[in-house]
Amino acid sequence: MAKMVEHVKENYSDEQVFLLGRKKRKDQGMMKYIQNVAAAMNRSGKDKTFQEFYIEEDSLINGEMAYDSIFYTDKTSVFILPNWSFVDDESFVYNAIRKMSGEKGLNDVVLYGMPILLESDKIKFEHYSNLNMRIVRTSYLDREEEAVREFRKAFFDKYQGFPSEESYRGFDMMMFIGRSLNAYGKKFQYFLDTYESSLYQTEFDVHKVFSDSENQSLKDIEYLQNNHLYILEFKDNHFVRN
Repeated sequence: MAKMVEHVKENYSDEQVFLLGRKKRKDQGMMKYIQNVAAAMNRSGKDKTFQEFYIEEDSLINGEMAYDSIFYTDKTSVFILPNWSFVDDESFVYNAIRKMSGEKGLNDVVLYGMPILLESDKIKFEHYSNLNMRIVRTSYLDREEEAVREFRKAFFDKYQGFPSEESYRGFDMMMFIGRSLNAYGKKFQYFLDTYESSLYQTEFDVHKVFSDSENQSLKDIEYLQNNHLYILEFKDNHFVRN
């Protein structure tokens, strides 16, 4: 979320931005978190940096209008849709996008959201294009890169099939671990946060997360987290790394 908010604020003014959600505890909690992140970036004590717009789910299906003509006509309207769960949110996300795409008319819109926007089979090409989507994701595979094409060819030559996304992910992980072992030896895990690596479909920027934030000793490491995220932007009919 923080990466997405940072990207929004770097490119648009706060008054252009709307947070979208339902009047449900989970959605309201996500909105509050994003508002807190934005306020911290502004070094402000304001409760609400961005505007909030609550969508009635019934209006997405049966209503003539769901967005109540909130689109700016003289500047870009920027929307953040933070819902991410396939179990709880997929239908809502799809209907919110479908309705927005139809209601916005000729007004300029940018929609920021989570990986579900790219991974859901319900969301179509025209939605990406019409809403100028920006998607936060941990991985991105540029199939036009020479190294990726070579990997794809070598994989096909050996297995008589094309690599899946999991194939690239597995290769990247093993390469990252192997290079770390070579660099640091059998205690490589304690040095992962000092070694950055860019591979086929992701980059590794690993940070230690401590159980005790004050006493940050090796015994207090709770887990390791890759903090790298991409903002994928739909441009020229395909997604590119921003």
